[in-house]
Amino acid sequence: MVAGIVTTLIGPILPILIGRWSLTDQHAGLFFTAQFSGSMAGVASLGWLIQRGYRHAFVCGFSLIAAGVAGLNLGSYVASLAAAAVFGCGLGQVLSATNLWVAEVAKTRRVAALSILNLMWGLGAISSSPLVMLAERRGATAWLLYAIAVGALFTALILAGMNLERGTTEEEEQRGPARAENISTRSTVSLAALFFLYVGSENSVAGWVASLTKRTNPGSGDLWALTPMFFWGGLLAGRARTAGSTAAARTHAAGERFDVGSCWHLPSARSKDLRKRRNLGDRRRIGTSWDLSHPGCVAGKGIWREVKANRGDYVRACGNGGLRCRGL
Repeated sequence: MVAGIVTTLIGPILPILIGRWSLTDQHAGLFFTAQFSGSMAGVASLGWLIQRGYRHAFVCGFSLIAAGVAGLNLGSYVASLAAAAVFGCGLGQVLSATNLWVAEVAKTRRVAALSILNLMWGLGAISSSPLVMLAERRGATAWLLYAIAVGALFTALILAGMNLERGTTEEEEQRGPARAENISTRSTVSLAALFFLYVGSENSVAGWVASLTKRTNPGSGDLWALTPMFFWGGLLAGRARTAGSTAAARTHAAGERFDVGSCWHLPSARSKDLRKRRNLGDRRRIGTSWDLSHPGCVAGKGIWREVKANRGDYVRACGNGGLRCRGL
């Protein structure tokens, strides 16, 4: 839930940041660019962290989130941009590691577990807007950011004391790495374009709708902060509508996240040793642990099982590129 709040935080808080430094849209949009550039860096570092255990990935991610969110209170525009990149990096680590961990631990109830995970993230995304509105109404925006940072830090401390590693069975240890299959260039480009346009468009709307509402309705008081809540609430309701369908649950299991390729083959997952230990080479597992609740999932399980590591990196970059370009 903390991750859901932080992921969507820039949207409702953006008008406050604009007013703080009298920013133009061009400069304000760089907050999104910084956040999702940091998120890509977090995803890229995840393979190295997971080699040392999921606990390291979670603790590092939530610690970065705490530092970054608290850093938004800094008086410098450049420093706040850096803070956005820091908590974006933490989100890239936390969201991706969470999906992988749940898919690995909840083997027989993978879809149900990821659906609950998706629900909690959605509740966090929805609650971000009213929290910002209440804080703005009481002139306590800085305290809200500190409270979120404390929540993230508290989560990191709790996870630091937990054993999150799942023991491997003899069958899994003897299982060799999965055979990599090729995917055509045409399919790769099509999927990359889909992720770039859809994910970028979805989050562009959520990111700018509060600023647009405040600008076009200056007499709305502080109600402009609630507009992203309706957007995310609509998305959550639409996805919940299909949750009862087994087919839909399989394609939407990973939930509404933004690091589109976070659970594609991670750089270090190409190592045979890591594939053997984490079983990341198993296409069935990856297919249920993607950060995707987007139309790309309906392209068919046959395509997804054939995605090769290098093509996965390419598509992941395009998806995150769509997110970053919304701020340019």
